[in-house]
Amino acid sequence: MTEPWRRLGARCVTTSDTDPVTEELFRKFQGILNKLTPQNFKKLAEQARELEIDNEERLKGCVDIIFLNVFKGPMFCEAYAQMCRVLSFIKVEIVMRDDDGDDECKKVMKETTFRRELLSLCQREFEKDKRDNKAKEEMLKAIEIAAPGEKEDKEAELKELENVAHRNSLANHRFLGELFKLKMLSESIMHECIVRLLRSECDNEALERFCVLITVTGKKLDHPQAKQRMDRYFERINEIIEKKKIELRTRFMLLDVQDLRKNDWKPRRQPQIPKTIDEIHQEAEIEAARENEMMIKSAKHKKKRSRGTEPASPKEKKQTEAQKLNEELKIIPEQLLTENKELKDAVTHLQQDHKEKDELVSKLLSEIYRLSEQVRKLEDKVTALENNWKISYKDVTLSRHKLGSGGWGEVIIGKFHGQQVAVKRFYESIMNQKNIEYYFQMLNREMATLSQLHHPNLLQFIGAVLDDPSGNPMIITEVMDTSLRSAYEKKELTPDPACRPVILSIMRDVAVGLSYLHCLLDPIIHRDVSSANVLLESKGPGKWKTKISDFGLAKMARSATTKAVGAMVYSAPECLQTVVDFEESKQSPKADVFSYGILLCEVITCRFPEHQIFRVLLDQVRSSGGSGSSLHSLVVSCGTKDPEKRPTMKQIIEQLDHI
Repeated sequence: MTEPWRRLGARCVTTSDTDPVTEELFRKFQGILNKLTPQNFKKLAEQARELEIDNEERLKGCVDIIFLNVFKGPMFCEAYAQMCRVLSFIKVEIVMRDDDGDDECKKVMKETTFRRELLSLCQREFEKDKRDNKAKEEMLKAIEIAAPGEKEDKEAELKELENVAHRNSLANHRFLGELFKLKMLSESIMHECIVRLLRSECDNEALERFCVLITVTGKKLDHPQAKQRMDRYFERINEIIEKKKIELRTRFMLLDVQDLRKNDWKPRRQPQIPKTIDEIHQEAEIEAARENEMMIKSAKHKKKRSRGTEPASPKEKKQTEAQKLNEELKIIPEQLLTENKELKDAVTHLQQDHKEKDELVSKLLSEIYRLSEQVRKLEDKVTALENNWKISYKDVTLSRHKLGSGGWGEVIIGKFHGQQVAVKRFYESIMNQKNIEYYFQMLNREMATLSQLHHPNLLQFIGAVLDDPSGNPMIITEVMDTSLRSAYEKKELTPDPACRPVILSIMRDVAVGLSYLHCLLDPIIHRDVSSANVLLESKGPGKWKTKISDFGLAKMARSATTKAVGAMVYSAPECLQTVVDFEESKQSPKADVFSYGILLCEVITCRFPEHQIFRVLLDQVRSSGGSGSSLHSLVVSCGTKDPEKRPTMKQIIEQLDHI
């Protein structure tokens, strides 16, 4: 059971070790899928439930069979998805080896479900990149060394395999959409898939997969709560179309998707889907009625023609035709002379035009070659820039001056090429965990994101060290004078009304920085907004330069234990819930809004907002005079339990400007 470049999901349905009972079960299940129609779905679903899918091999084999049928018949994806929902609750025990250091490995029994195996295979197929496939690389090498006669055959075979792989990928995305419509996949996963497919503005295959996925899921995804997100996707589509870096066919597919949304996701022509026998009979009756109507109209038309004057006699017809022929013969010589001259002129003109077009084609080919060279050089520069944030440990010198510590590491003063910098070094306990590869992959992804972020209110990222002999990564950033918490603890900021404008200026800069993170195409949630992560640099009496720190490691912070004093005080209620499954995670940028409200109350009163005294601090804000009432209302609206009722960072900036 194979697919281009590799076996499906690195598994095979039947092998030489498969017992006859399991092989018979696979044959029955394939037979059920072969007979699957809307009319007999309930009966076949009941037969599928009665199959003894009671071990890991049979469960995974049935999942593979469904995927092979999806690839062979994409138009039946809806029916296969419904069958998956019927079988989704099947559970089997699997045997896993637990190596506890002894000479022998112990066997551990765990449970898995049909739904879990199905979604796991969906994810692997979605993330599969055919460029990394060893089988394709081997075939390319074989083509290079092949004899001239065999080379063309192998290239044709490679092209065919690429086409099959592309069709399978489109079928997989259509299947993902049908699973989402049946609530077997969450909305957050669909949005993540769409964001990944829209990242590149010149990847024709990824954009074509996006068109397939959004066509299936668009109507369900485009609801009022997700309107802002959907608008950003279609703004991105407009940018891609206007830049014209993609093939014409892909551009038309994106335009069709735009028209589909404008038409309230109603297609201009009905897609090909399986029909019941009653629907087929109904269509046949409509077609027969249409043909009958056409026959009646044709008969009426013939009847009208028959009512005209009587036809002329044969002799009269011959005389008329002879007269017409004589007249035409008199005109023919003159016409021939005129047409001959016109033909000569036309041939001369075509020859001249052909010559000019050849010259134009030659110039265009030269220009295309020149532009191709420029594109290649630019691609090389982009590749070099993508990794320009990596710094060698030899270029960084660490001091003994420790600035602080957090849940994932400590911050030390250092030097990079003679410039004083802040060095954030990870704890060994984090980097020695079993999922170390996951941390490094996430670190590389976060650093690539950080290197692209530039804003006056974000701490400037300089680079990262990944080759330190200790194995602990280090992040290099600019150095600031102090933190917001240290500033009010040292009485550099006070709750005095005279200091209020300085505090509001600082908090406006914090809101501007968070708004920039939230409004990115792939929004970044800080998740750790606190007075310790707002850094200040003095620009004179009563003047501070404000920057937010630790915004790029927010996703990594979910897996670390926070040691910062009172970090839980700033956490929104939805962030304190235990996230059991990735699909059920409900965190959004509104979690940062909650933390911002707590921080605003803290900096106005210049006291740490512990739970026991928070209401007292809130009353102090309201009774502080001047803008106290407006600031109290802003803190309360940010701290609302329902995230949807909290204001956005843009709205907060507008309120601060009016205070």
